[in-house]
Amino acid sequence: MADLGFIQELQMEQTTHYLTAVAGALVAYDHVLTFSQEVDLVWNRQWSFVTALYLTVCSTFPLPHCTLIFCGTH
Repeated sequence: MADLGFIQELQMEQTTHYLTAVAGALVAYDHVLTFSQEVDLVWNRQWSFVTALYLTVCSTFPLPHCTLIFCGTH
């Protein structure tokens, strides 16, 4: 019979993976909902340091989260 602690650890790891996937789905959903506003308010204005900073942060922030979702936490 399997050790109860080992089973609980597997369940916690599975729950962590599910929650990570849910968080990624929510971020993707938010991007889809606000993409037209981003185009109007950011892309169609004169480029500045703040515009470049915003686009850099928005394009690089999801990368570590995608790595966790697709590659796991190990």
